[in-house]
Amino acid sequence: MDEPILALISLTLFVGSYFAGCIPLFFTLNEKSIRIASIFGAGLLVGTALCVIIPEGVSALLESSNSHLENQQIISQPVQAKLSEQMALNIPKPAVVPLVNDDQRLRNQRNEGKVDDKK
Repeated sequence: MDEPILALISLTLFVGSYFAGCIPLFFTLNEKSIRIASIFGAGLLVGTALCVIIPEGVSALLESSNSHLENQQIISQPVQAKLSEQMALNIPKPAVVPLVNDDQRLRNQRNEGKVDDKK
């Protein structure tokens, strides 16, 4: 989307949302009028999603997929990694260290006969 159009839509939605939120503060309204103002504000939020956020997200996805395809063309052969290396990259290190230490402690206790395996 062109930047001036995007700025105009964003400014319009901001002003509309602001005034829709201020209506109950400036006027004494009955329940039906407050409900209409709430529906108007919700419509502005949905309009924001449909006009700005969703198209921007789609264009970002398309740009990232295009850059991914360009990077795939640069690399002619895939890099083969060992399974242990792949798993090491996917597991967060600080979360694994206590588990490994606890597992080693339990193995040592089993070897010494301190832990009863029959439960």
